[in-house]
Amino acid sequence: DIFAAHSYVIDESFSSVAMYNHKAILVDAEKNLIGFAADSEGGREYYTFSYDEKQGFTCTMHEEINGNSMRITRGIYIEDTLYVIQGNIIEAYSLKDFKKVDDIIL
Repeated sequence: DIFAAHSYVIDESFSSVAMYNHKAILVDAEKNLIGFAADSEGGREYYTFSYDEKQGFTCTMHEEINGNSMRITRGIYIEDTLYVIQGNIIEAYSLKDFKKVDDIIL
């Protein structure tokens, strides 16, 4: 079974909007990028993954997201920068190494 062979368990999280709303997931096959927010005891976190047919899923980023966790969290990218938006806070990460580049509070 391909799904059993290629799964990734996120032990730290207990819920995600991605489980019932496909629009909450960032997917770009060309960039090999999958991203979504998940809730944990510490707050909201954003995950990105890559996928390989032999290796399965690899977590490339796991970051706690600042802001009001009652707001919708979405990830978008422009060129080589991933923007994670939650409420009035935007955090920017490099898609090359997934390190935080900057943030802004609106």
